[in-house]
Amino acid sequence: MRKITKILIMTLLIISVLFLRHIYTYRTMGIIEAIRPSADEIKKVEILFNNQTKIIDKKDDINKLLEFLNKYKIKRDKNNKVIRLNDEIYMLNILSNNNASYIIPQKNQITIDGYNYSVVDNNLDINFFDKYWK
Repeated sequence: MRKITKILIMTLLIISVLFLRHIYTYRTMGIIEAIRPSADEIKKVEILFNNQTKIIDKKDDINKLLEFLNKYKIKRDKNNKVIRLNDEIYMLNILSNNNASYIIPQKNQITIDGYNYSVVDNNLDINFFDKYWK
């Protein structure tokens, strides 16, 4: 009888951990929470557009970009299907000494490190990135 009780308790524990992981993975979060390097570790951001690259490496400029991104809340899509990308898209490579993430922002969707997220509260202001090409 003790063996069955232990097996039952272990099974319930495993199911609980998996359930909590699922809840945590698909919760609503800020964009900054979804990228690998923490905001303090970021050394450089590369913004790619139309085969051109702009590098942001000044801490103030990086912080402005992070403030913009952090205004938006996202939720990970449960079915990670391929998203049709527009012809003209921005891609951001976020780099630290030890980690890197990439972001492909679109109006109501965003891809971060291969995972698709829906923008929850507002559409993402893609025109924000235009200022780096002026």
